[in-house]
Amino acid sequence: KVSGSPVCPRCLNDWETLEHSFRDCITTVEVWNKLNIYRVVGCTFWVLLTERNKYVHDGIKNQAQVIVERINAQLEELDALNKLLLVAQVEIVRWRPLENDFIKINFDGAFQAHSLKSCSGIRRQWRKIDGEQLGEYLGYCEMKIELKVLLGCSPIGENNSEW
Repeated sequence: KVSGSPVCPRCLNDWETLEHSFRDCITTVEVWNKLNIYRVVGCTFWVLLTERNKYVHDGIKNQAQVIVERINAQLEELDALNKLLLVAQVEIVRWRPLENDFIKINFDGAFQAHSLKSCSGIRRQWRKIDGEQLGEYLGYCEMKIELKVLLGCSPIGENNSEW
């Protein structure tokens, strides 16, 4: 059936041109996305450009079958990486107020490479029984003192008596 309207019969959003029918129509975009065509086209362009540069700069010319194998290898590598990304789970940690009888010590430091100077700061926080948040700024310390603190801590948090 031929329509008298110039508007795309699938999406009714734009004129039905070849460009719209094969690229811009919402249905067409969904089809291309489901086929994962952008991934294939992107890998193909990348390998073709790499192969072109090998020929221009190094005189190495590969046959079409070798190029197709490289494209497929790139696609397989992308699939493997995507599977790893899906497996990796991100844990969102949100700030929570301190619980009763809990002490928190925040430490921060900075280093200027051109002057070989550093500074650091420590802040201790605790929560009183009535829930009031208290804090105390402990000031700046020299780096050698901070290193002693770090060296004096064992994995279970006890002090090392050697220093």
